[in-house]
Amino acid sequence: MDNALKDPDVDAVIIALPVFLHYSVAKRALIAGKHVLVEKPITSNSAEAEELIELANEKNLILMVDHTYLYSSAVRTIKKLFTERKEKVNYFDSTRVNLGKFQRDVNVIWDLAPHDLAILDYLMEEKPEKIIATGTSHLKKRLEDIAYVTIYYGSGAIAHVSVSWVSPVKIRNILIGGNKSMVFFNDLEKNNKIRVFDTRFEEESGCMNCWIENENTPELDSTETLSIMLKDFVNCIVHRCTPVSNSKIGLDVVRMLEAAQESITNKGSEVVIRWN
Repeated sequence: MDNALKDPDVDAVIIALPVFLHYSVAKRALIAGKHVLVEKPITSNSAEAEELIELANEKNLILMVDHTYLYSSAVRTIKKLFTERKEKVNYFDSTRVNLGKFQRDVNVIWDLAPHDLAILDYLMEEKPEKIIATGTSHLKKRLEDIAYVTIYYGSGAIAHVSVSWVSPVKIRNILIGGNKSMVFFNDLEKNNKIRVFDTRFEEESGCMNCWIENENTPELDSTETLSIMLKDFVNCIVHRCTPVSNSKIGLDVVRMLEAAQESITNKGSEVVIRWN
């Protein structure tokens, strides 16, 4: 690492380390004048993320976070769909569970939820107001291995994120709904990862009815997601533009993670998020 930071021919570094090391290593790289791509989450707390963002801005360097899903064809297609239809997201319901490796430095929220929170932040046109979360550990004196996070918005939109390391089956599903469209995203599907439902709401005899008028499965770009992300990183270094998975999204995700953690610590109490 020291040799890379001292090498004038090295323009950028990619940081893939435990979360608690992200801040210190990224700071060293920025001070050395290197552009940085860091694994998610950007840091273990928002104060550290804010400091890195300020440092990157001062040195005119790219600070990017590895929220890879933002470059996936499925997520980009969903974003395009809602943008073209000028439709807002009313609900977001994700399930990300598996029987997996228990992390030693972070709990299941900090390990799995950043994927869904980054997608949520990318799709929504507003910031959440409050979060309620619950979680528990099935092993004594261990970090939470299962958790549920509910996120509330001022517009009335709601999001729910379910994460677990103790599921007998692997599930990677997201349901997203608006006034005109509903989308089902199954990331484990090889083909037809997303299904789009054109929906209609109508009130009749004092009751609201909803039905599906049409269903389609958009064709998705098969380009490898990681290569698209790395291309964006290089392009932003060359042209000094803002990455899709930028440090601001990284900070937003950490703020939501902090709020969720505070709620879990306080037995599911409501936590208001204060955006600077």
